[in-house]
Amino acid sequence: MFSIIYLIKTFVAPWKSIQDAYPSKGLNVSAILETWTLNMTARVIGMVVRTCAMIAGLLLQLILIFCFTVYVILWVIFPLLFIGGVIAVIFYI
Repeated sequence: MFSIIYLIKTFVAPWKSIQDAYPSKGLNVSAILETWTLNMTARVIGMVVRTCAMIAGLLLQLILIFCFTVYVILWVIFPLLFIGGVIAVIFYI
């Protein structure tokens, strides 16, 4: 089952917790930008995967609601059709 609430709570979290630590010593702009790029890429990949999972989960829920509705309607109608068929056989024979 899909946990839409969990996917929303972790929407901007990095994918598979892939993160790189920022350099702690010095002002190395190249290393900082490299770390930032990796972290943002992991977050974007996480957002894309979570968005796809949410869409798939919502579509599945809509399909299940539709199928359940059809099932309940048929569950109510079939006994009535059976009784109607029995009555039709009795009166037309």
